[in-house]
Amino acid sequence: MAPNSPTEAAALEAAWFFAVWTEISAILPMRHLARFLHKKFGKNLIIVPIDHGQVTCLNHWAYNELEPFILVAELRRRGARSFLLARSQELSNRFSDGKGELNFVANSAWWHSRVDAKIPTTTFEKVFDPEGMRDRNKVRSTIGRAALVGTVRDPASAAAADIHLWSEVDNPPSINVSFDIVSTRKAFSIFAPSNPPPKLTDAFLTFVGGLSKAAWENANKAVAASKAREAHVCDHLFLEGALMSHAVAAAGGHIRLWPHSSNAGHVPFQKHDALASVTAVTASAKRTWSRVIPSEIVNIDSSFMLSEASGTRSYASEEPVHIVVFAGAHRINRMPTMDCRAQKAVLQKFFGALGELPDKFQVLVKPKAYWEEADWLEQFFPIGHRFRFTEQTTKELDLPNMIFLTVSLGSTALLEGIGRGIPGLIVREFPIVDYTALDAEHFQVGDTDFVIGQIRSCADPAYYHMLAERHLRWYKTETNFPRGVI
Repeated sequence: MAPNSPTEAAALEAAWFFAVWTEISAILPMRHLARFLHKKFGKNLIIVPIDHGQVTCLNHWAYNELEPFILVAELRRRGARSFLLARSQELSNRFSDGKGELNFVANSAWWHSRVDAKIPTTTFEKVFDPEGMRDRNKVRSTIGRAALVGTVRDPASAAAADIHLWSEVDNPPSINVSFDIVSTRKAFSIFAPSNPPPKLTDAFLTFVGGLSKAAWENANKAVAASKAREAHVCDHLFLEGALMSHAVAAAGGHIRLWPHSSNAGHVPFQKHDALASVTAVTASAKRTWSRVIPSEIVNIDSSFMLSEASGTRSYASEEPVHIVVFAGAHRINRMPTMDCRAQKAVLQKFFGALGELPDKFQVLVKPKAYWEEADWLEQFFPIGHRFRFTEQTTKELDLPNMIFLTVSLGSTALLEGIGRGIPGLIVREFPIVDYTALDAEHFQVGDTDFVIGQIRSCADPAYYHMLAERHLRWYKTETNFPRGVI
């Protein structure tokens, strides 16, 4: 499935970036785990359980259901005796007559169109793909008339969309792997694939190759039919937006990027020579973009995610100080973003110190989906703790005397809080490269003892207000809220 030109190759590279990145974030850690298991238990039989006969693939940040298969393949490649175990009755029933089958399918929420491909019948100067954008309605009202690209993730947009890049007939096929019985014992039977299963790269191309080629062809048809010369897409690379923006650029047009996050998104992987403008949320994000494109085309509009700085919040002396700890991402899928062992030690130490605070201090913990969920975090809580979990957003949280806090990495949640006059703190006990704008130059960053000291000092209204005002002064230099058209 070779691309037909360097232009098509670049478009597919951008379109597949997110999927490949998230798959690698599971594959490499599984290889690392296989090396460890083989070194420690290589002479033993290693059994890896699975429960379902249908395996959903290409789930991006959700759990990668291929993990058990990758692990066993890597163990066997190293010479270990390793087998998959059909643990559930449902799966065992698939192998009850001497044969069996496993079905591998691409996640329908990301990869299955429910409509026919659609090409505009009228001209549009601009195309607009809202996938991943913050405040897409604001973008739409800012840019005016534009052809709307319907996305698989938003089936409700189908009727209103002017462009659909692929049809149901282009959806990924299922990959079915048949098995034959090779050995029978009283308590179990062993099955092996009837034919060698596909390599991961071949399976990836089977799933997304055909639909991507169809989508790229339709993106070019849509640009030719609409005569669009301006693509408005998210700075986080998603399939439809990447293909549309590259098609517009191939026709001599240009690309305008809109924010997915308060941080600059996928900066090294954008089509820099076609960018006409980038809208960033913070001054730090602008500085990141300005390392690769002219700073004059990077605008700051913080209103996509943040609020204009308010005054410091009133302090209720008779109420507790509420500490809200926001979970982070010590890994993405299985790929560590830091020293995980050190991070776990910091969490254990810090939550232990929070548990020793007097009743004047109340602790809430906000889990983070996929990476640091409630059951994972709870292992670090001290016995007899009084912590409670919250699912409220930063804007919904409205308790007296709040402090927002993260461990090791900064977070947009801290930025959002600072803008509301809520002090922010970061616990950091080992060196780390923080992808956010929050660092010790402008912020309260320190080890557990330092941060606990800051928290205790916030029992004093004067200190609490001093801290909030200091952070607000920095926030005003980091944000911009333009009036009128960007």
